[in-house]
Amino acid sequence: MLQLSAFSKSAITEAFQLEAFAVVKDTEILLSYRLKGPLEKLRIPQVKAGEVPHFGTELWKHSCFEFFIKPETDERYWEWNFSPDLSWGAFTFEGYRKSVGSQCGGAGIRSFQVIREKNDSLKVQVQLRPDNSPWLIWALMNRVPLKVSFTAVIEGQDGELSYWAVKHAGSKADFHLADSFSFELT
Repeated sequence: MLQLSAFSKSAITEAFQLEAFAVVKDTEILLSYRLKGPLEKLRIPQVKAGEVPHFGTELWKHSCFEFFIKPETDERYWEWNFSPDLSWGAFTFEGYRKSVGSQCGGAGIRSFQVIREKNDSLKVQVQLRPDNSPWLIWALMNRVPLKVSFTAVIEGQDGELSYWAVKHAGSKADFHLADSFSFELT
């Protein structure tokens, strides 16, 4: 498990731990995030009975867990966002913040679960198979070195947002910086 840290410290961020990891299995990426701490201090939407994963927009304005992946020697990258209410978003970039659009249809999400364990742990588990990106599928099949970044936006009950990452590369919280992609996935 990789530990994420908050960009800036506060009473809320000091009360929580956040960890994540990814595993490649054939052409799929299995993601897992675990947030530990007093969840009642956060704005975390409850999953409604019968709710299924669905496309959402602007998820980073509230609590969400994010995953970025890029080829080691290329500027292009992909981003997925996962909200505790089962909303998700997926985006393709040809370079730093140069979006070529969202993928509201074929984001490759095979499964997406949010598991609340008591009042002190929230687990987000996702199974991705990025069919919409033949290059990324090829890279996974051929074990091409890929750089990834695990990030999250966590919203306190007061509406204050904290920004979490394995590596913060800039003077401001910016998950899109290439130097933030610090973990190699092969």
